[in-house]
Amino acid sequence: KFLVKAEILKDDGVTVDKNYQIITKELELVSGEPSKVELTGDSSVLVANGQSKTRLHIVLKDKFGNLADNAFSQVTLFLSDKAKFDDSADSNEKIAGTQVSTFGGQSNMNLLSKNQIGDVDVVAVLMDSDLEQALLDAGGNVNKVLKGTNFNKYVSATKTIKIVQNLNLELKVFDDNFSPTEGILADGKAVAHIGVKLLDNGKVVNSYNGPISFSVLTANLGAFSAKPPVAMVAGELNSA
Repeated sequence: KFLVKAEILKDDGVTVDKNYQIITKELELVSGEPSKVELTGDSSVLVANGQSKTRLHIVLKDKFGNLADNAFSQVTLFLSDKAKFDDSADSNEKIAGTQVSTFGGQSNMNLLSKNQIGDVDVVAVLMDSDLEQALLDAGGNVNKVLKGTNFNKYVSATKTIKIVQNLNLELKVFDDNFSPTEGILADGKAVAHIGVKLLDNGKVVNSYNGPISFSVLTANLGAFSAKPPVAMVAGELNSA
């Protein structure tokens, strides 16, 4: 919001004439209609184990780059059969694809891997009357829609998620000088630091951002000095 003020000036064109009332008007800036879809994910790689997941984020913007938060919009999502959305994501199962409602120009949902490796292209399309009719005509046949629809005609975005066979978690322990160590002095004061990396054939998976949990299996011998972090960033975590 911004404020506009109108004042009457004296003949010198500079001094405000106090004999007249100063008028103010408050105006509100609003966004335009959605003209762009942004589709991002917390992680760009998942493991083909049927449990690995990432959070997808949809943001609608107007042609000026503002968040299009003044309209209720529907977005349709499509993806190949190597992954799936969680069961609660679809708001209208009668139409092909996964129907998602946006609130304040945004929406989020979970994407889960299955047991197949390969690339998964997630397509997010802003719903309009023409697209809705095409989806109704296709029934529940998502493949028919993917093969027969030119998404460039619509406001859309695509995000590729890589599904891999296996990833390895590397864990190392460091002393107070951050040198690798295999032991901690049992004096009740010594502190060790934990670093973990998520590896694919020996290389850090820097496109992975996701949850991780730590626990001490021998609680009688030691404990965390503070609550451990719960997420890896760019495939690494070096502060546990």
